[in-house]
Amino acid sequence: MDTTAQPNELRSQPARSVLLRLFTDVRTLASQEYELVKTEFSSQTAPLSRILVSGVALVAVGLLALICLTMAAIYGLAIEIGLPLSALVIGVVYTLAALVLVQRFQSTMKHATGGFSHTVKQLPRTRRTTKTLEEQSADIDWTRRRIEESLNRSRSAAA
Repeated sequence: MDTTAQPNELRSQPARSVLLRLFTDVRTLASQEYELVKTEFSSQTAPLSRILVSGVALVAVGLLALICLTMAAIYGLAIEIGLPLSALVIGVVYTLAALVLVQRFQSTMKHATGGFSHTVKQLPRTRRTTKTLEEQSADIDWTRRRIEESLNRSRSAAA
């Protein structure tokens, strides 16, 4: 079934039916675009979720290893310089290492999410409003009345 309008077909229809058809077509198009963005978004998040699960497992095992090595280093240094000072030295070394890792992580994330940010920009954004639900409903009703008045004036002028 061909839904494309012929040039003379729209002229013979009343303005209200043309507007309703236009609004229906726009609603359908917006719905289809939204579904497309959702599909694209989910296809791009699947690899990220696998990376996240692997990363969590890696962090858990790495943390256990780090705890063991930290205890060994503190006790090893405690023999020479005392327990409190050795714990401080190891803490400073870990802090410096953490700063380096944070910088590398930020750099990697900037490069890795280049294509992903394009999809996120296409998602609909919610606009914050200070209006209550009743005020928004009243605005919609006012707009509908204005459209109806315009349609009625068009019909009167055409008749």
